[in-house]
Amino acid sequence: MLVPLILGLIADNPGCTNKTLRGFLKPYGKEYALTESVLQESRTAARNQLFGSADINVMYHRSVRDELTSLGHIVEMKYTTRRETMKNIEVIVLAEELLRRKHTDNSTMTREERSQFITKWKTDHRDLLIDQLGPKDLNVKFLDGIFFTPSFSQGTVPELQRLFMADACHLNFGKYTLYSCYGISANANMFPVGFAIIFGNENLLGWKAFWQFVTKIHPCINETDVTIVTDQDKGLETAIEEEVSNAVNFHCSYHRSQNIIKMCSAKSGNRIYSALYVYKRLLQCRTMEQLQKEKDKNFEFMHKSDLHYLTSLNDHAQYPAARCARTPGTYMYHRTSSAAVESMNAANREMRAKTAVDPLNACILLLRMECKRFTKLRRLALETDTDLTPRGIVEFNEVFAEISAYDFSITVAEDRYGYQCTVVRNLQKSRVWGKVTICKEPLRGSFFGKCTCGVDTRDAVPCEHMAAVVVSSRIPQLTRENIMPYWWRTDQWRLQYPDDVTAISNVSIEWIFCGVLLIGSLATNL
Repeated sequence: MLVPLILGLIADNPGCTNKTLRGFLKPYGKEYALTESVLQESRTAARNQLFGSADINVMYHRSVRDELTSLGHIVEMKYTTRRETMKNIEVIVLAEELLRRKHTDNSTMTREERSQFITKWKTDHRDLLIDQLGPKDLNVKFLDGIFFTPSFSQGTVPELQRLFMADACHLNFGKYTLYSCYGISANANMFPVGFAIIFGNENLLGWKAFWQFVTKIHPCINETDVTIVTDQDKGLETAIEEEVSNAVNFHCSYHRSQNIIKMCSAKSGNRIYSALYVYKRLLQCRTMEQLQKEKDKNFEFMHKSDLHYLTSLNDHAQYPAARCARTPGTYMYHRTSSAAVESMNAANREMRAKTAVDPLNACILLLRMECKRFTKLRRLALETDTDLTPRGIVEFNEVFAEISAYDFSITVAEDRYGYQCTVVRNLQKSRVWGKVTICKEPLRGSFFGKCTCGVDTRDAVPCEHMAAVVVSSRIPQLTRENIMPYWWRTDQWRLQYPDDVTAISNVSIEWIFCGVLLIGSLATNL
């Protein structure tokens, strides 16, 4: 049997191809013997042994929760009654029918038609519903959702950059949705904040339950300097307003652009005064003064419907300059889209695949993947011997590229707390200037200050005015390295990946089955 040989490989990669299996098994047998049917049967047998079946696995849900909790992970489970589960099923069935009709002839259903459709569907599938849910008078609970976060997240999330991303995606088994939230480390790596696997489609109730869990585990998320970047899902927007009321929901610039194209046309955004053209210009603004100037310049020439759609969102929810101006000390870290969290949905495809079988296995797989990522990045952080992280070095090079003190006129005034520097670029018609403020005492080893030009808050790196002050050597203690903000420094990166935290998730359904059976056998013998 090949199953014992490939168990480890299948545990990490349930959807591995025959080509991968054949290469893995090459040292153990002749290639002609590893036929497609042999590999297929072995893979199926290994999956069944590792992941079991959904009907049986759910009986061990408490054991799964207890084993993961014993490893330090935070796992909570939500249950529903038969009636609540039936209502969730009705919502899913109705949503599928509405989507089918929209794609077929772009039609919809009245309230009465929806009620009649659900009644007929329940009658047609009565036997199936009784078989799966039991009779109405049966007092039983159903596993509706799993909320979890890795063991290492609680200590690290407060040390991450103050910008988070959230998204939801469908899972390929059953009718479950994965809700996820990620933060950003000092090396621009995605760090897990919290997850939820909930029965049903993405909706307001699912998002509210998710954010209640996240804010309970990580109270630092619900603070005024926090920005949560998401798509324009209405349920998500409302959930953040109600459950994370102090944070600001910033709408992903990519999704916003696509919605503008859909509602207002003008795909290229090159047509002057079109909604997309104006949106792109406002997105690049650094300060509120510049934002208002662009509005005054373009709004009066825009089509009425385009202007109405563009102004349907608050400025702080779609423009970085307005978001930073809303709360002092807020940074956007060069990010306006949620592409990073969507890339994590693709990276987590193994736990989303049908081969994951059910939510319990999906939870175990995702925690295992996040533990491996944490261990890998922790090792990289400990091995890095530069003051700045690899991503910090990239930012550093972009800041100081082609910066010369001779290109600027600099005036420095010292007071009790710091330095006030007026910096003006020479030989430019516009004579763009900035007033730079540098504190005398560093914050976490960094003298990163503020500038009225707005680049420092929008991009979270020193602007050209700040860089010019550094290279001019007018302030003795400033260097090119210590002017970089602490969130790009290696010591901050190591703080986010501490060496004394365990990141283990060696749990499997097979192992839990064996443990439960062993305990049962011992109890019987006693």
